[in-house]
Amino acid sequence: MPGGASEVLQMPKNMKLKIFCTLLFAIASFVAFSLGAQGVIRGKLIDNESGIEIIGGTVMVKETGQGGITDLDGIFTINGLEAGTYTLVCSYLGFQELQITEVEVIPEQVAYIGEIRLVEEGFELEEIVVTAKQVKNSETAMQTLQRKSINTIDAISSQAFSLKGDGDAAEAMRRVTGVSVQQGKYVYVRGLSD
Repeated sequence: MPGGASEVLQMPKNMKLKIFCTLLFAIASFVAFSLGAQGVIRGKLIDNESGIEIIGGTVMVKETGQGGITDLDGIFTINGLEAGTYTLVCSYLGFQELQITEVEVIPEQVAYIGEIRLVEEGFELEEIVVTAKQVKNSETAMQTLQRKSINTIDAISSQAFSLKGDGDAAEAMRRVTGVSVQQGKYVYVRGLSD
């Protein structure tokens, strides 16, 4: 046998192309058939009061658990549903949940629901009491006191007192402008008598 078995196994290029096209057509037909037997539900969520589209709202099919989220136009699409009648559950944070019953899905068709209006859910809060304690010995409090005072005031906060490393009040008073300390215990303020 001239050429041996290699001549038997080789196919013409046209034959390979025909087999490839046949397989591709068969796969495409199967996919189209399996997808074509399913239907689609589409609709739009809007705020009942303002009429504005709800972005990021959730719409679920109660029976199957399939669902969709609304886009920037408030539109949702749920694909791949078998023929039948379903209940939709529409929800969004701050709005009352809404159920739409008897939504019929027909194969190879889009069941358009239209506008679904969600109503805001009111919350009643209990009384909240906020309490605060004013800190009077911080550096910020001292600066605020100096700024708001009618008279000229100089003060040292407890923060500055501890940061400077002063051992007692007499040492800290030496840092105040216009004040002098004598004998380590007597404070004299400039402009005032003894």
